[in-house]
Amino acid sequence: MEYYDTATQEALYWVRVPQVDANSTTDKIVVAYGNDPNGSDQDNPTAVWDSNFKMVQHLNDTTTSTITDSTSNANNGTKVAANNPIQAIGQVKYGQTFDGTDDSINCGTNASLLGALTTTAGTVSAWVKPTDLPVSGYQRTILATRGQETPTELGWGLLNYNNAGTQQLYILFWSKRTGYTNHTLSTSAITKVDGVFSSDTPIIYVNGTAQSTTASGTGDSTPTSALYLGKHGAYRTEYWKGLLDEVRISNSTRSADWIKLEYYSMAKTNFNGDNGVSSPFITYGAEALTAPTTEQGDSYIIFFQ
Repeated sequence: MEYYDTATQEALYWVRVPQVDANSTTDKIVVAYGNDPNGSDQDNPTAVWDSNFKMVQHLNDTTTSTITDSTSNANNGTKVAANNPIQAIGQVKYGQTFDGTDDSINCGTNASLLGALTTTAGTVSAWVKPTDLPVSGYQRTILATRGQETPTELGWGLLNYNNAGTQQLYILFWSKRTGYTNHTLSTSAITKVDGVFSSDTPIIYVNGTAQSTTASGTGDSTPTSALYLGKHGAYRTEYWKGLLDEVRISNSTRSADWIKLEYYSMAKTNFNGDNGVSSPFITYGAEALTAPTTEQGDSYIIFFQ
């Protein structure tokens, strides 16, 4: 459970289903809720994510200074200071807004995280909404781990760079294998960005769609310094300015279908005014009220699908 409001009875749950069949018009997720006196807590947060996920950050505050990894890897984040960055409305309920000056989140040096991305396989994703775009020759860092420049750069990152006036998105290993696409991020709408490596081929996706990605360089490296959200790493700054939400890192190459479905499942959540979003995959059915049984006492069970 990411979010629950006792006053409005609004809740946000992440669930794992066995499979979603391609082109199915009958697959459903049915939710039943009510006051069942015989019920027990079935919550198992870390089991929602497959073993390839090495970090899933919903980016809602655990405290004003920390955020919590939803996987079993415990790659939790510590803000540079309380409310720096600050929790704000994101794509899926809450995210974090970075000021572009000194805000960052340190997600640590756990080997499960730092070694998640190689040129053989790996997927990094985030929902982003910059307040402004980098000027020529500069970048805004979505996430990165980079501890040094010489004698050997170690680390990788996902970032927005301005190349002589052309806005670009990068997935890269510093001074090694790199992939970029020319794309200008919106400052008025939130965008999902995925960076993928597959058998030495980098691919960047924007809102679930693969972009023409230019590759250069060779090799990768396993970093030793911490992974930061909103900062270039321990070596440099080049901070992110704007909103980040739903940062996910996997040590596997997620398929084009996976990335598209993940995009639409988060683009249409019925949270934060997105209930009008058009999705080819997801529709919401109406609630159906059932009468209470003797076993249920005075409760009512409501189903929706």
